Amino acid sequence: MKKAYSATEKESVVNRYIGGESVLAIHKDTGISRQTIYRWIEDAQQRKYNKKGINLRDVHFLKQSHTRQQIIIDILRRSPCSPSAPLAEQYAAITALSAEFSESILCDALSVSKGSYYNFKLRGKHGNTEAKKKRDAIAPLIKSIYDDSRQIYGPGKVHAVLKDRRYTVSVNVVASIMHENNWFSVRGGAKALYNLNKTRKENLLNQQFHVSRPNEVWVSDVTEIVFKEKRLFLCIIMDLYARKIIAFHISENNNTSLTKKTFNDAYRTREPNETLIFHSDRGANYVQNLL
Repeated sequence: MKKAYSATEKESVVNRYIGGESVLAIHKDTGISRQTIYRWIEDAQQRKYNKKGINLRDVHFLKQSHTRQQIIIDILRRSPCSPSAPLAEQYAAITALSAEFSESILCDALSVSKGSYYNFKLRGKHGNTEAKKKRDAIAPLIKSIYDDSRQIYGPGKVHAVLKDRRYTVSVNVVASIMHENNWFSVRGGAKALYNLNKTRKENLLNQQFHVSRPNEVWVSDVTEIVFKEKRLFLCIIMDLYARKIIAFHISENNNTSLTKKTFNDAYRTREPNETLIFHSDRGANYVQNLL
């Protein structure tokens, strides 16, 4: 027959584990099976979280999301290019780091479409050099037309100019080349606002992730989480000095309220009194807080 243990005995075993003893050491000392000890520990944790109204599955999911964010930050720290770099540079960075990180998370970190990257790999395996030579030859012409238009022309207008000059190329190829090189149309009166926002959102960090003191550089990002068919957004702020998460918030909306609340919590916790750089992806949910 299995021995019946009292609540006091169970609590004593759990407290020994919390105090730092290993399950193996407790098992050898008490003769209680390790499976039983693990069950008591899990039951105690379940009771603890239930008192606070927290679901253990939710906690596990958030821990996974936090770990993923730390991996993404590590990738950005080690990558030779940023998510806004030309696609060719991003492909090279993903290829270089693919031995250490999964290609899926590398694509997410550098904001690269997984389908585009896998097509790039497939083209490389099949040795599609003729198509690449044609693209390489036409790219400088596309850049010249784009610049001559003061960066106003999109793929359709650039394709029309190439057609007038008797170059045979599809509008889809033009669009693909322009997208790979971040040659996007900036139309008419939006040009001045575009340049102003580029100045306002200047990348002060510039991929220099090595810092000398706490509260010198904070980095932040927002990740979308789908849980039980519900979309949630997790915003985190990390101090680069110790690679430590100093604040996080979860919201049903990815907006300025989420980022502002997270930043205010970090600021109240740390109270920095020296020059601080706050680095993000410079999206609207961050920039509108700072303008």
